[in-house]
Amino acid sequence: MGLVYLAYDRVSRVSVAVKELSDDFELNTELLARQVSHPNICRINDLFCENGKRLLSMEYVEGETLRARIERQKRIPAVDLIPIALQALDALAAAHAEGVVHCDIKPANIMITTTGKVKLMDFGLARSLDAESTHSEMARGTPAYMPPEQRRGDPATPQTDLYLLGATLYHAVSGTIPYLDLPDPLPADVPELLRGFILRCIQIKPEHRFPSAATAREALFTPRRGLKGRAYEFATVVLIAVLAVIGSYRSLSTVRNFVAQTLAADPVPVAPPNAPTLAVLIDGTFGDQLQNAMARQGHFRIVERSQLNKALVALQVESLANVDSATAQKAGAILGAKYLMLGSSVTVNDRMTAQIRIVRTETLEHVGGSVVDDRDARKTNEIAKELVENLQ
Repeated sequence: MGLVYLAYDRVSRVSVAVKELSDDFELNTELLARQVSHPNICRINDLFCENGKRLLSMEYVEGETLRARIERQKRIPAVDLIPIALQALDALAAAHAEGVVHCDIKPANIMITTTGKVKLMDFGLARSLDAESTHSEMARGTPAYMPPEQRRGDPATPQTDLYLLGATLYHAVSGTIPYLDLPDPLPADVPELLRGFILRCIQIKPEHRFPSAATAREALFTPRRGLKGRAYEFATVVLIAVLAVIGSYRSLSTVRNFVAQTLAADPVPVAPPNAPTLAVLIDGTFGDQLQNAMARQGHFRIVERSQLNKALVALQVESLANVDSATAQKAGAILGAKYLMLGSSVTVNDRMTAQIRIVRTETLEHVGGSVVDDRDARKTNEIAKELVENLQ
């Protein structure tokens, strides 16, 4: 790795990192890195020469590398490592979509900012999926983390990066570098979810690993799935009809009325794919009702309760009632939620008062909120509408 300097760009008026490139650094590699733009990838600014030296200007990231964290903590708890892995997978998915394979993922090339955001660094060995590489080019890298095919000099594929990431996570969660192809068993306290993920990533044969970074992310944290639109309506009708047949004729009549009302109701708006994601971390029936009401606004893609519960398990938290701001932020990172809805409620003599706030996951910055009092007699739909309208 070449020397890296902290500098100040007088044109853009921001601090930047300037790396002195080695003589064997390929211009094509720098161009490949500039193809990929993603929040979890360190941005490349410019390549220039000064006093006979080739220098690379890139985004300055304040934080520490995963290697430094491993050296400091010895082992990274799964609760902290899973959010790092998910963000790294997002970065790889973006790179692979542009036909770029990193080829040198290791703890030293994963930067973690002071807010917990991951930045994938140093595309110095990156290769194009379409380009042919020589044996010497492909064999370059960090041997302790390299898959067998990379050591042999075979062409790079997305599975190359997945092995590298798996080996990196193995090192982080166990404190041991997984030399070659027969690493020691992972410690017994590693959760099965993370254990199975890592072991699949570091399979010797590429075809036995995950087929893509997106698939790997899905396995580590399954995104929400559900029936939508007419498929949901049809399933609802069939289920209720079956229950009605089992019951009495009177029940069937009631069910028919219910089905008619269900199909006649206004459809729930579907948030666009690029809509921001919101995780509602409010406990109890009120939290469930408010989550459904926010979904009906069509402004956010709402994280489902099943996803949220899975995140809480990963964080070793028993229930939403035990979630503080720091834990909520970690859960948001695992879920990939841009925003969090937090709140607390108190019920006295059947009268509920609640304070609701919406914050950015990355910074916990307040962007909206509301105070709910039973005397207002407001429905959750009205509360949700007000929250969306008052977003900053």
